[in-house]
Amino acid sequence: MYRADRRHVGDFTFTNALGSSLETATLAIAGSFTLETSPYPRAKNESTFEFPSSDAASAVTNAINVGNITSIGANATVTSNTNAQIDLSGLATVGGSFSITNNTNCTLDLTKLSQTGALSIVDNIDSTIPRLFNLERADSIHLRGNIDTSSGPNILPSLTFVSGTVTIEPWNTDFNCSRLQSQQQQGLINNLRCNGTDTSTTSTSTPPASTSPSSTGSNTSNSGLSTGASAGIGVGVSLAVIGGLGAWLFIYFRRRFAALEARRPGPPNSSSPSSSSPSPSSAQVHWKTEQAPLSSSNDSNINSSSSDSGSTPLGRNIYEAETRPIVEKDGYTTHSSQELYVLPTELPVAHVSHEMYVPPAELPATTHTNPR
Repeated sequence: MYRADRRHVGDFTFTNALGSSLETATLAIAGSFTLETSPYPRAKNESTFEFPSSDAASAVTNAINVGNITSIGANATVTSNTNAQIDLSGLATVGGSFSITNNTNCTLDLTKLSQTGALSIVDNIDSTIPRLFNLERADSIHLRGNIDTSSGPNILPSLTFVSGTVTIEPWNTDFNCSRLQSQQQQGLINNLRCNGTDTSTTSTSTPPASTSPSSTGSNTSNSGLSTGASAGIGVGVSLAVIGGLGAWLFIYFRRRFAALEARRPGPPNSSSPSSSSPSPSSAQVHWKTEQAPLSSSNDSNINSSSSDSGSTPLGRNIYEAETRPIVEKDGYTTHSSQELYVLPTELPVAHVSHEMYVPPAELPATTHTNPR
């Protein structure tokens, strides 16, 4: 057991500390921290602080108690320790990267760790990856080894955000990535690489690289956009489609209306021939009266003279209409017939043609006498 009154130090290295306990009230490390077992002797120019143990019997032979360290300002490294119970239960924040690698048959307590840079816990033979129940934020996380699944797949229950990649490579078969995938969909994890393939190691000191899942298992990447980003893209695409459809409908109906306007007939042109034609009201009707001769000498020539002169055998009037164009609707013209024929008065009128009939009211009556 080592006692010290220091509460703040710069860089701190703890080497070959098996069976040691660092007794301070609290210790904040402003620089880097290293906890390791080294087969090499210390360098001659290395500055060290040694504190004699006041109660050597109370020390646990396989424990490394540095639980009073509360924060580390730079990088932290725990490596190459064997058969050790490492207590870092008081550590809350690490300003730089935190690397725990190549330890054999060790346990590690990181109960209070809440924030760190790049966290890497890989290739620790016959060791269980510590629980990280209070970890909230990290730049990236890489876990490779035996993962404690006693609490289910939720190994990072307090996680709020990881800006980089979370890589999980479990060596035990009872781990699945469902909870981590859910956290990624919630936007808590930016990028996830999770491999649940069973490639667990044995209790030998075989190099982890040959038995780890990274060399034999298939790596499944579940990277993608968060739910919010996907929803935003979907809304943007929908608005673009609706806008394009609306523009197409506007152009289509505008062209249809223009085509209908072009087909609509305009007012008649004053320069057209129809404008110079007289209206139906201005059409004039002329008639002439042919009187049959009273002499008997002309009786034999009634038929011939009537056919030549245009009068009837009974001396009835024949009215001739002047051929004029008649203006009808929409500027179209038609022509009336050249002659209007009036039936004799003594014959019953069974049918009247569509030609115009004008009674000669203003003409004097004509009397015929038949010679005997």
